[in-house]
Formats: sequence, C-alpha cells, structure tokens
Amino acid sequence: ASSLAAGCGARVAAYVRLMPPKQLQVQQQQQNPQVLPAKEANLFKTALKFYNGKKYKKGLRSVDQILVKFPKHAETLGIKALVLNSLERMEEAHVVAREGIKCDVKSFVCWHALGVLHRTEHNYPEASKCFRTALRFDERNDRILRDLNLLQVIMRDYTGYIDTRRKFLEQRPSLRANWIGLITAYHLAGNNQVALKTILTYEDSIQPVAEPEFEHGELLLYKNLIIEQMGDMSAAIEDLNKCERLVIDKTQHQEIMGRLTHQAGRFEYAEKIWRDLIFKNSEHYAYHQALILTRSRIPYGQGLPDLKLPATPYDRKASLPHLNDDQVATLESVYDDLAGAYPRSNLVKRVPLTFTRGESFKRRLLAYIVPYLRKGIPSLFGDLKALYTDKDKVAAIEEVALACETSLRTNRSLPLKQDKEGEQESPSSMLWALFFLAQHYDRLEQHDKAFKYLEEALNHTPTVIELHMFKARIYKHAGNLALAAEAFDSARKMDFADRYLNTKTTLYLLRADKPTEADRMIGLFTKEGENPVIYLAEMQACRYELEKAESFYRTGQYGLALKMLKAIDKHFVDIRDDETDFHGYCLRRGALRAYYRMVE
Repeated sequence: ASSLAAGCGARVAAYVRLMPPKQLQVQQQQQNPQVLPAKEANLFKTALKFYNGKKYKKGLRSVDQILVKFPKHAETLGIKALVLNSLERMEEAHVVAREGIKCDVKSFVCWHALGVLHRTEHNYPEASKCFRTALRFDERNDRILRDLNLLQVIMRDYTGYIDTRRKFLEQRPSLRANWIGLITAYHLAGNNQVALKTILTYEDSIQPVAEPEFEHGELLLYKNLIIEQMGDMSAAIEDLNKCERLVIDKTQHQEIMGRLTHQAGRFEYAEKIWRDLIFKNSEHYAYHQALILTRSRIPYGQGLPDLKLPATPYDRKASLPHLNDDQVATLESVYDDLAGAYPRSNLVKRVPLTFTRGESFKRRLLAYIVPYLRKGIPSLFGDLKALYTDKDKVAAIEEVALACETSLRTNRSLPLKQDKEGEQESPSSMLWALFFLAQHYDRLEQHDKAFKYLEEALNHTPTVIELHMFKARIYKHAGNLALAAEAFDSARKMDFADRYLNTKTTLYLLRADKPTEADRMIGLFTKEGENPVIYLAEMQACRYELEKAESFYRTGQYGLALKMLKAIDKHFVDIRDDETDFHGYCLRRGALRAYYRMVE
C-alpha cells in the first residue's frame, strides 16, 4: 500500500509539472480560495497603496476588480471594508467585513477591519474583542497591537494595557518607547513598585548619560514622581538631588523640591526655595501662595486640594486657609521686605490684599489702586474682583474708592500720604475712578448707581471704548438684552478694525435673539466670499453655535436649535478622535508627566 501511494504521488507531481501555468493557478485557487494568482496579487498590493495614500475611490475600484473573479477572497473583502469605512459607507462596510470572516474565519485582516469599523463608531468593547481575535491568528502584528493598545488606554483597561506593552517590549527590547510604554502602564495601573523597578532595569540597560538631555531628564523627574506617590518623601528628596545635574529644566526641578520639602515638613528649607523662585519670577502667583503656606508653617494640602500632580506646585484658584493674627503680622513683614526688593512687581503688592484685614487692608488697597487710576488701566476691577467673596473687604473697597472720588472732586488729588501737598492729578484719574465705582456697584447689583457713575464718566470722556462696552454689560445684568446689543454695537462702531468688538457684538445680538443680524456681523471678519455660518462650522466655533442654539431654543425654533447642538457634538467627537494621536506622541517625545496628567 505504501509503495502504491508513493507511485501515485510521483505521478501527480509529474502531472503538475507538465500542467500549463494558468491551469495550475486555477487548480490552486480551487483548492485554496484564499490564494490569489500573480496578477490579482499585484492588484491587491495596488489597492493597499491606494488605501494608505487615502485614494479611496481608486482603491475601491481595484478591490472590486479582484472580487469579480474571486468573490470569496477574505483579505480583499477586509480591505474593501476598510475603504468603505473611509468613504463613510458604514452599513456596507460591516456587511463586507462579516462576509470576509465567513469566507475565512482565521483571517486576521478581516477581524482587524471589523475592529476598525467598531472603533470608528466608538464601540470600543467590541473593537477590542475583534483586535484580540485578530491577534490570535497573527500574534506579532505591530499594527493590530498598536490599535489594541490605544483602545485599552481609552477604556482605562490597564491590566490589558500592561500585557500589550509587555508584548511590544518583548518584540523590540532595544526601542526606548517600548520601555517607557510599559513603565507608564504599570504606573497608570497603580503598581508603583513594579514601575519603579522597570525604570531601574531600563537605566541599567543603557549607557550612562553624561550630558543633560530633555528626554532623559523627563524620565528622571517621572521616576521621582513615582517615588513621591509611594509616600517616601525622604527618598524622593534624595533622588531629586541625585538627578539635578541631568535635568535641563532647573526651574521645574526647584518647584518639585519646594513641594517635596514642604510635604516632608522641612518648612525653612522649602521657604528658601520659594524665595529663590520669586527672585526668578516675582509675578508667579503659585510661588507666593507656596511662600505664604511655608512661612506660616501650614502643612501641605491643608486648606488646599491635595493634587497628585498639579500643573503648578499649588492651585491658583484655591483660597488660602484662615490665618491667625500672628501669621498675618509675620506675612505683612515678609511682604514689606519683598516690596522693597521688587518695587516694580505688581503681584508683591497684590498678594497681601488676600490675607490682610481692617486698616492694614485699606492702607495697602489705596497704595495698590492709586497707580492704576493714574495710569488709566481698565483691568483694575477685574484684578480685585476675587476679593468680593469677603463682605468686609467689599465694604473697605467701596470706602477707599469713594475716598479717592471725593479727594479728586475737591482737591484734584488722590489721598496718598506719600504725595506732595498741592500736587494735582491728571483729569483722566477722575475718569478711571468713576469707571471703577460703576463696575463696583454693578457687581453689587445696584444698577442705578452704576449707571449714574458711568454716565458721568461718559460725559467726562465720551470717546473711551471701554465705557461703552461696560454700558452694554450693565444693560445685560439689568436684563435688557436688546439695549445691551445696541450699546455694544455703538462701541464697535468706534473701532471697525477691532475683531474682539465685532465678536462680542455678535454674542450680544445672539443673546438678544437676533441671529440674522449676528450672522451678518460675524461675517465682517470671516473669510471673504464664504458663507460665515459654514466657515465658522469648519473652524469649530462652538461658542457661536451654542449661543445661536440657545437663541433658537428661546424663540421656539427647536429644529434649528437641535441642528446647532448636533454640530457642536460632532466637533467634540472630532476632538476626541484627534486626541488619540497624543498617546503615541507623548511616549515618543518623552513628555511623561504631561501624559500622566492627561490620562489620570
């Protein structure tokens, strides 16, 4: 029997050798429908080039030519599904991808294509299942691993993310990004011990770094962050001291050291660091906030949110904890010294207004606002607006502002003791004092008083655009949106070249439920020759579309309102899709702490 089989095999082989090439290809295709002849195989490669080059219509024609002869070829069906997906023909794409899986259930191309379709529809769980199935038939496919890895981060599936990043590292252990990816995977999963061990293993595997490099310095600071989060502040301080020479961003290094020493309770050392940083940049609010806390011996996080990795060492928006009289007196002495050392710093004069009280607050407030009134700086009220949460300080602000107004009316001078007797102020000082009082009373919702002071300011100098803008704001706060839009349009006509005035006028027109006039107004600064509505949609101007949707809703045009809201939703879907590129970029560029902040 064995000799008979051997003889039959030899005859079949001889028959195949004598068979014409075309007849041989047909027989091979009949035996295995997933094997393409040479001509169609080249056409398949051409279709792939068209797809990768985003020439989707040409790619569709190429795959259709193959499928006319070989309709059961699974990989061609998979590529066709991807092309249809790019042409936004989703229903056809799903049908074609599933047909390809029926033709060859082990085709990783078809499973990958189906996963891409689900990912496009933001059905991430199903997409993840398809990618995992594709990897069963091609375990070392980098493209599928990258797609699965991205989905795992988006879904915060850190256990699966660790497995995927480990596979990348096993395939290419010499690639730095693979080590970084595995480190971040462990860190995001909360396994800080293993993350730290992986960093140490990576450092042992590379040549010692002699000169400072940005990427390596970022890795060292990221390692220090992991040690900090493990709760060992002494070890974190020691590690930070060791890596100082290799970190390019010395300011960032100092900020971290200030935070760590503060958390460790080493207040004197932390205070010195923050003073050094204020010497570098006296206008950085977070440095002053940290100095107040360390000088007052307040533990880190008390009265402030306990952030894992804030963008700055301390939270600018957080209010300071309550300070006793001794702490306030100490801080006043500190800031008097700083005012002498940094006489041109505005923030050194502004920060004490947050913790002083009573007569000291009034004295410092007067010294702070007088230069603003003299120079005519419109943003004075916006600077002091944060103090309006304290009723006592609101009363003090009003008292000081009224004292300035009275002094200017009677003596044409400001009530500052340092001024020479008989020295008169510029007439513009009165204008800005009236403007400040109008803003003050508007904030207190005393609109009649606000109008009174504003009208006097307008009579004093009617050409100041800020006065007309604020008039519109008072009308808005009083509830008269139609008059507010008219007032802002008057301000706009004083400077036709100002894009900000044009934009704000459009906003006020929409709030007054005048969308047609708003479209005409915003069209003055959009691209010439284009419909402003279409142009703003392309530019993803969500603020305009949201205000317009609310206007349509108020006027009962619910269909148009829904159309605007769906456009905004599409913008955010596009933004979310664009964010997916950020994951790989951060790992390549080494911006690990920024990446951790974003994902966490």
